[in-house]
Amino acid sequence: MVECNLKTNSKGLTFINVNGIDTSEIDYFLYTDPKCEPSKRLIDLPSNVSDHHPISMRIKCNITREQQSRNSEKQKHKIRWNKVDKSRYEETISRNIGDFIERLNFDKVNIEVITLQAMDLLSDTAKQLDQKKTYGKNKLKLNEWNKEISESLEANKLAYKNWKSAGRPPNIDNILLTEKKLTRKNFRTAIRNEEIRRKHNERNDIINYNQNDKQKFFKLIRKQRQNGNTFINDLHVENEIFERNDILKGWNQHFSKLAIPSEHPDFNYQHLALCEMDYVSIKRISEHYATRYVDLDTIEKAIKSINKGKAEDVFGISIENVLYAGQQFKLFLHKLINRMLQDRVLPDIIKTGLLSPVFKNKGDKNDAKYYRGITVLPILLKIIEFILRIDLRSGSLKLQSILQKGFTANTSPLNAAIILEEVYREYMDKKLPFYIVLLDAKSAFDVVVLKMLLRKPQKSVVIQVQPSNRKKSEDPVRIYINNNAMPISDKSPHLGILRSTTSQKTQDATVEQNITKSRRAAYSLMSAGMHGENGLDPSTAIQLFKTFVQPILTYGLEVILPTSKNLLKLETFQKKILKQILSVPITAPDPSVYIMSGILPIEAQIDQKSLNLFNNICNQNENHLEKKIARRQLIAKNQESNSWFIAIKRYYSNTIYNHQSYF
Repeated sequence: MVECNLKTNSKGLTFINVNGIDTSEIDYFLYTDPKCEPSKRLIDLPSNVSDHHPISMRIKCNITREQQSRNSEKQKHKIRWNKVDKSRYEETISRNIGDFIERLNFDKVNIEVITLQAMDLLSDTAKQLDQKKTYGKNKLKLNEWNKEISESLEANKLAYKNWKSAGRPPNIDNILLTEKKLTRKNFRTAIRNEEIRRKHNERNDIINYNQNDKQKFFKLIRKQRQNGNTFINDLHVENEIFERNDILKGWNQHFSKLAIPSEHPDFNYQHLALCEMDYVSIKRISEHYATRYVDLDTIEKAIKSINKGKAEDVFGISIENVLYAGQQFKLFLHKLINRMLQDRVLPDIIKTGLLSPVFKNKGDKNDAKYYRGITVLPILLKIIEFILRIDLRSGSLKLQSILQKGFTANTSPLNAAIILEEVYREYMDKKLPFYIVLLDAKSAFDVVVLKMLLRKPQKSVVIQVQPSNRKKSEDPVRIYINNNAMPISDKSPHLGILRSTTSQKTQDATVEQNITKSRRAAYSLMSAGMHGENGLDPSTAIQLFKTFVQPILTYGLEVILPTSKNLLKLETFQKKILKQILSVPITAPDPSVYIMSGILPIEAQIDQKSLNLFNNICNQNENHLEKKIARRQLIAKNQESNSWFIAIKRYYSNTIYNHQSYF
């Protein structure tokens, strides 16, 4: 006590024995602050049911209240275009954009300044014409509000005022205290009733929009599935912790480090120098080519290709600002883009994006490394990208490898998966082992040198595949990249399919993965009403199942063609979910479930999808690799082959035979 400069003040006995007699003092405060008032023993306290007399102490302190900024200019306000006078908006833009068009005719012009001023014109005009919501002196603090809540709140305030004016009587039998508690209860009941009413209306809207307006239907579903727990109180960036107002500084520091290429002692700087030379050479060669002229129709197609209802960019504009700006603004865009191409200038201001951190749904929500940055690009840059894509796509398709399936129009990732699946089945026919080397380009695009991207693949894994489960695996062959041994794995994902050491293990792992993901998707739809008797109507719930659960459950199965054992697992899961949605007993006959829901059994769905995939391959051009493989396998393989194409052929032959036998 003396060493720590602690003191206390005795207020009497605080412990009560079993006979109801005060016997000892074992409750007290120890303090050093001279601002603390002496403690008090509370004896006559009706609510105390303990065997101790409570003691209280007051500490004098000053708490500074933070002043929240009410500057409306700093608060982001999304334009509600259904409330904007579009004809007046177009008239205002057309009246002011003429000066910008004239300035583009000058020999010397600052394109960056003109671009920035034009974007500000669109943003400011839309904000001026938007009908903003108006509030009273204070913004409503409740999400729900109606006349009943307002009246109950007024009654509660009046009862509290009367109770306070009477000296705050603590007696529970006092009529003023009873009235205060009753009005408070009625106020909370009114809020809960309004919450229930709105939730019921949202369910009805989902049912109605399912039949009339699919866009609003899926918008409501996404809203219902959203997790409300998206706020954090502190942010961990490596070894630093940022709290409250400093969280934005933490995000800035985290993504700034990601934007700077890191140095590593094993980094191949000679390869970087070679890439720099290639970049400079390509740039010099392109300067000798005449720039193309972009016509007005191409710009209009580019504007129409961008989806509406998206987030605003760093200038505060969305595609609606351009769509409703009128023909004069399109003429300005036409002249501006052609002037950029003519001068070979792309202003840095339109390369600025609006970055938002998005949680990866794994790891600690307060740790910055579990977030990915999603950038909203300027609308003008998206329009220019569409124009450039027209020329780049036609040239890149001619030079593109026949093995390239990603980022290619009219090509599915399953087209690449079918090639690897055929390799599995080819070596099953030969009864020989083989190795799969999964190489992947560096996926962290924000931490690599962009000029070297895709020039140097990063190591992934090696899978040693056996032709059957019975054959024992031999000692693996070590494969090296840049003198670094690639790790050998028993399982690794490839285009959503878990590839393993045998074809059967690949089926087992993929089926288990699909069931797990489908169960997670079904649980996430419970908040939207996809559950039991008190949820959505069966037709809407079945629609949700078809849209959000069924594609996940059957993804990739048309490639691996699961056996009867795995089909039974998938069928059991689907029947259980459907019976819960339809609110029928678990012992209900399976045909009744499929008749009421209109959903095909799993085996029929896989057969349907596999035939569609085979039809897509047959309709490809002759130079596509999948079609060449299909033609070769169908000619060279017999009916006993494990080939995927022979399996489709057997199914098709059996279907025709059964159909003829029926008639």
